[in-house]
Amino acid sequence: MRILSRLAVGLVAALTSVSIRTAGAAETGFPCAGSFLPLERRHDLPVLLTGLFLPLAVLDAALRDHLGEKPRKPVTVRVVGADGKPVRGARIGVLYQDKDLPRFVVDDEAGTVALPEGPYVVNAVLPGKAIAWGTARFRVGPGATPAVTVKLDRTLPAIAPVAVEAAAPGGAVVSVPLTGFSEGIYGLKADPGSALIREVWPNEIGQGEVALPSEPGAYRIVYMTCAPRVTLAEWPIRVGKPDIALDVPGSVTAGDSFEVTVRGRSGLAARSPELLGRKADDGARVYDRGEAVVGGGETARRYRLTAPPLAGRYRVVVSVEANEKDVLAERELSVAARTYVVGLPDAISLGERIKPELAGPSGISIELWALDKSGRPTRMVAEAIKGNTERFPAPEGRYEARLVTFSDGIVLARKTVTVTGRAFGDVAGEVARGGTLPVTFAMKALFFDKVGFLPAGVPLPRFGTDALHDVRNRTEFEVPAPAKPGRYDLVYVYGRPGTADAVIERVPVTVK
Repeated sequence: MRILSRLAVGLVAALTSVSIRTAGAAETGFPCAGSFLPLERRHDLPVLLTGLFLPLAVLDAALRDHLGEKPRKPVTVRVVGADGKPVRGARIGVLYQDKDLPRFVVDDEAGTVALPEGPYVVNAVLPGKAIAWGTARFRVGPGATPAVTVKLDRTLPAIAPVAVEAAAPGGAVVSVPLTGFSEGIYGLKADPGSALIREVWPNEIGQGEVALPSEPGAYRIVYMTCAPRVTLAEWPIRVGKPDIALDVPGSVTAGDSFEVTVRGRSGLAARSPELLGRKADDGARVYDRGEAVVGGGETARRYRLTAPPLAGRYRVVVSVEANEKDVLAERELSVAARTYVVGLPDAISLGERIKPELAGPSGISIELWALDKSGRPTRMVAEAIKGNTERFPAPEGRYEARLVTFSDGIVLARKTVTVTGRAFGDVAGEVARGGTLPVTFAMKALFFDKVGFLPAGVPLPRFGTDALHDVRNRTEFEVPAPAKPGRYDLVYVYGRPGTADAVIERVPVTVK
């Protein structure tokens, strides 16, 4: 379930991180709204599964197209020339105008389209020697007119002819120093009628940097209006075999850092390698991305990677983009097993600050799990991350300490530890009702720690209670006593954001 939760979060991020080019730029004000995302229902998991498992419900919400599932109404888009007469052959691009995330939803010929309720912008472009275009705003919904007219009353700036490399190796980045209309988008195609292999938005100065595919062959770099996609210029290019090689050690130990050298011309040495799983075992998972080592030249560069925590066969790959499917070079890597040890002493004092000895990869932590009467771990009560100095606030007793990868919860090692010590100093056994009980702490209170009174034997509510008082960074405190006489427990609570708080110590106190 931990994996599904991370997958769902990643998919939400992927579906909401659309490339946006702001409408109303200085040159023409040509409205754009990122990649083309037509209206459709993207996914539908069974209701029973999404009801039983929260991560699956999150995944389903991420994959579904909620805008596309809304009822649609027909809208007729008419295109006229500057003289007001109808024109033929124009293409339209319809942009849904969400205030936070505009979306490009229709790329078609002028005519009738079906759209959910909401605000829209429609661009119309008429291909030709001089590219005429126009734009209009409209709304779909009650009382709105089911038709919109776009007047082609503007002309795109001319694009100055530029020379582009006629041939380059696979994976190379080709620069297109375009001048003129700079509010379009670049793309790569295998032939004029094929779908885009990839799209690239212009850089900060309005020029294109297009990465070529790994597969040799004849391709075309195209430059288009952003919405609709109308080709304004194109350049044929022959892609050759990638000129790249990888130097990878034959074997490394789990959790160790190691270096990889990427060799290649045409900028390929600057491609950062990735460490992936085997193709047969979740091969698309990225375990690490190479960090460039200082030094190196244009044709050879070194990168540092960290081996996964578990033994096995892995792959080091260099891809055209952060996408394993278009691989330029690949080498296998054997990862040998490591003997992991939970770097905690057998006994831990409650107030002791400990920096765990955690050998191996950086993405690991120590978890402290409470044990039931039979000795089985039941719930996590504390955690420490590699490199951090931590306390392990937990009631006195025996616990299971686990060495885990905090990304997916793989347990690498276990041991039993004992927590000793008290949270409070000496506490008086009685206090007058409505008065205060002075207390001292055996350790400086942590940021979310609290103290207060609870009726004797009553468990702490799952997310705390208003009867508790913040004591962050304190070593002493005067605790207000209840107004009603009786038997109470003075409790010290370790506050943990996002999870249930934990009672570290209970001291019986009589309120008179």
